[in-house]
Amino acid sequence: MCLKRYLWVLVVASLWPVGTARGESAPWELVRTGGSDASFIDVTSDPGHPERIVAASPRVVYVSPDEGRTWQESFRLPAQVSVIEVTVSGAVPATILLATDQGLYGSFDDGVHWARLFRGASEGAAQCTTAVFHPDRELTVFLGTL
Repeated sequence: MCLKRYLWVLVVASLWPVGTARGESAPWELVRTGGSDASFIDVTSDPGHPERIVAASPRVVYVSPDEGRTWQESFRLPAQVSVIEVTVSGAVPATILLATDQGLYGSFDDGVHWARLFRGASEGAAQCTTAVFHPDRELTVFLGTL
């Protein structure tokens, strides 16, 4: 049992960037979305197209098709609704889901059209804390709520 645990730690350590392990900082590049809402709540990439990045600020979803070089606004949430988490499926076209404090919002066509998908089972239960796609079944989502 100890041997397995030890090997697992070695594998994880070997995946860590060498410069970071020595305390060196990785080169960072300042990228602007062009939007006025600059604080991101969550950022993820499209599993089917890793160069496509989806970032969510408290009220706006931005999409970059080119590894963050350019950005475009995909969706602006209604007033009084805030993003908690964004997740993207590996399906084609991609499904993008937003767990918010007022339910689940989603797009089934790469972010072109958006709709509110879940409002909560009872009053006060609309806050979604997380949304995760099943790793083997693209159309299955696990949703956490309060």
